[in-house]
Amino acid sequence: AITAESVRWLQEEAPQYDQPWVLFVSLTCPHPPLRAPQEFFDLYPLEQIELPESFRAAGWSNHPAIAALRFRNELDQELDETIQRRALATYYGLCSFMDANVGQVLQAIETTGLRDTTRIIYTSDHGEMAGEHGHWGKSTMYESSVGVPLLMAGPDLPANQRCTVNVSLVDLFPTILDGVGARLDPTENDLPGTTLWPIATGQEKPERVAFSEYHAAGSPTGIFMLRDERYKYLYYVGMSAELYDLTADPQEQHNLVQSPDHQAILARLDRQLRTLVDPDAVDAAAKAHQQQMIDQHGGLAAVIAAGPPFVQGTPTPTEFLHHRPDDNIRA
Repeated sequence: AITAESVRWLQEEAPQYDQPWVLFVSLTCPHPPLRAPQEFFDLYPLEQIELPESFRAAGWSNHPAIAALRFRNELDQELDETIQRRALATYYGLCSFMDANVGQVLQAIETTGLRDTTRIIYTSDHGEMAGEHGHWGKSTMYESSVGVPLLMAGPDLPANQRCTVNVSLVDLFPTILDGVGARLDPTENDLPGTTLWPIATGQEKPERVAFSEYHAAGSPTGIFMLRDERYKYLYYVGMSAELYDLTADPQEQHNLVQSPDHQAILARLDRQLRTLVDPDAVDAAAKAHQQQMIDQHGGLAAVIAAGPPFVQGTPTPTEFLHHRPDDNIRA
């Protein structure tokens, strides 16, 4: 339905504009529950599915925050391999189903003659752990969760070029404004992020860090991430930190926080993090605000009893990995 409306808008309304426009196409897939159209599920035979290196309990992260998240999602016991393969096949099928919908939108841009005047940005709000460290969903700062796709195309952008500069979703707001010739409102001048067009066109190749923080559902504490071109530092409020060499260890299997050879790097990244934020103070403020909202709605028991919209309506990983017999994923 979202695709159909987007195609209709491109065909019927976009040609009427004599000034730049922005169309936001927010496709839901791939998203739980894991139920892919059969023809897309069939693209991925179960025997050909490669399981992640850390899908076995022996390879799981033993960090207390990650262990608590697995416990909260009822994933603290190793899943059957067949369920894992079906889950991955369905997730990949949903990705291909989404790709087919994106293709329809791109085809509409082509057939309406808008290709030569339209820039396209493709991205996502988060990744998918997909069984790594025994976890499904998001809520971590590991690459499979915090890393998102970002593709940019347009008549003035180089084709088939990969850029390795660290960029972030906060860069998209100034990028979109810049792309249509709009200016920041004075109240927005202090927002983080910079336009990505100079980076995408190769005019600039700055050294940048990527920053992220998380205090929400399933998190036993505040989690902060700082990533430079090689290393990722994870700071957990009140818990031990993590440090990963993403060049030597892209699967984030070896925490270097205790390594004598990496203490200078650890200290540098911690100082850099604290130039951006006071992690302990920010987490305390986030938790206080959460408690305030809970109190406003009658307390924790009342919020849980009320269900959606107070409690997220998306199924938990355990729920979407154990469906009815006629679903793609079944126990």
